[in-house]
Amino acid sequence: MCLRRVWIELPFESSEIVDCMSKHCKSTWRFFSAFCVIFPSVSLVKRQVVLIFLMFYIINGSVMPNLQICFTIPIILIQLGIMGMGIGIIVSSLTTKYRDLSVLVTFGIQLWMYITPVVYPLSQAGIGKLRYILLINPVTTPIELFRCGILGKGEVEITYLIWSWIFTIIVAVAGIMIFNKVERTFMDTV
Repeated sequence: MCLRRVWIELPFESSEIVDCMSKHCKSTWRFFSAFCVIFPSVSLVKRQVVLIFLMFYIINGSVMPNLQICFTIPIILIQLGIMGMGIGIIVSSLTTKYRDLSVLVTFGIQLWMYITPVVYPLSQAGIGKLRYILLINPVTTPIELFRCGILGKGEVEITYLIWSWIFTIIVAVAGIMIFNKVERTFMDTV
């Protein structure tokens, strides 16, 4: 068996590294290279369809994007990326020692998805305890900023935006600290 590493340059999104384990993998290689060329194209088509629908609603007048908030979308994406990285580092560090934690994390992420107003707007929560629970969720404010920037409809309160950033920083720092502590004994527990 020969182990060769083949680098495919894709003009669409990214590059993929493929390991061919033997000389008899030409048919698999052809299928994979065709898949790599078709898959980014499908992703491109889906993005174009969403863009066409958005442009239709903008031209129709039912959606008015807020351009001032649209310029903050890269900052929001960075914040969500840092938050996801911090939570991922914490979970992966703790999962090395406590294997059953992965089941709990799966349940927790599903629960978190339902208390984040992605499909429904925050305005449907009304005023009361449910709205407060949704607003202390650190992902609610970035989602509402996306909604406000792209669709022109949404409610953003600065205090909860600050809370979201504080939570992001705390989770990222805690994740790095926990990882550095677990890193020393990582190979012993695995």
